[in-house]
Amino acid sequence: MAVGVDLVLYADAVGAPPPAFQWRKNGTNLLDMTSQVLVRANFQPADAGDYDVVVSNTAGAVTSQVAVVTMMMAPGIMSQPQSLVLQAGSVAVFNVTATGVPAPTYQWYFNGTNIANATGGSYTIPSASVTDSGVYNVVVANSLGFEISSNAVLTVYATPAASLGLSATKSNLQINIVGVPGYRYAIQWATNLTDWNWLLTNSSPFTFSDTNLLSSRSRFYRAIYLP
Repeated sequence: MAVGVDLVLYADAVGAPPPAFQWRKNGTNLLDMTSQVLVRANFQPADAGDYDVVVSNTAGAVTSQVAVVTMMMAPGIMSQPQSLVLQAGSVAVFNVTATGVPAPTYQWYFNGTNIANATGGSYTIPSASVTDSGVYNVVVANSLGFEISSNAVLTVYATPAASLGLSATKSNLQINIVGVPGYRYAIQWATNLTDWNWLLTNSSPFTFSDTNLLSSRSRFYRAIYLP
């Protein structure tokens, strides 16, 4: 039975005097269910079970065979796969949580093309590369229908490189660093390209102002990725 439809069971019996009917679910009498026809409107998961009917008159009673009523539910996605930003070589994992009766099947897609053998509730790329960047989603299906998940975008950076943008006055240098979002970088300075000094560590992107330019005739700057 699918959720929301009406459950109708019918019993036919003869006897003299005419018999009475008592419907049961899982061996327990159902209140006011005493006609030949049992109707349970708007079938819900709690309505699933074993149904039978006891037919009786003054001469005796007989119990029908059991009608096993199971629930069926179209698939529904409870939690969606999430977008990821990763460095090359990292593990990428996409997850989806779904419901449905019968239990749903899964098929993952990359840029609209189905992924071979990607038929579980999660999809893992053990070592992501730049070519794995793109859009991932999953189709969840059973005999009652299907549902398509939202898109999850995978962005894979080949290296955690960063770029520096500089703007300066006579006494102040503003450094803008842009690298892989969320990754940590350090800004260093030196006067001889050998003896480097630390200025600031932060997550990309960020801006730093060096107000000590007058302390040396020239300075070199670099950004370092911090794993």
